[in-house]
Amino acid sequence: SNKNEIRIPRDYYWGTDSIGTYSDVFQLCAVFAFVLMRKHPGGILSAQNELNTTPPIKRLIIDALSNEYTNRPADGHALVQRYSAATYDAASTALV
Repeated sequence: SNKNEIRIPRDYYWGTDSIGTYSDVFQLCAVFAFVLMRKHPGGILSAQNELNTTPPIKRLIIDALSNEYTNRPADGHALVQRYSAATYDAASTALV
């Protein structure tokens, strides 16, 4: 073993060393949040933050940026399904 080697414990990332499709969802929604907020979405996001969008899409982005990966859409397909439902809900509400 190299003396300069940095070792990260197996459970460093919330009890697992795996990175899954939910990680891709997090990264993509971080970009969405950046566009909507015009700044890096660091820190704790809540429904009262500066996300300039409809409540259903805001909820989706907040869930996707959760530190608890099980709260995020599992993959791109699940993200698209939730986004479609959120935009449909927003359009339906606007028509009433």
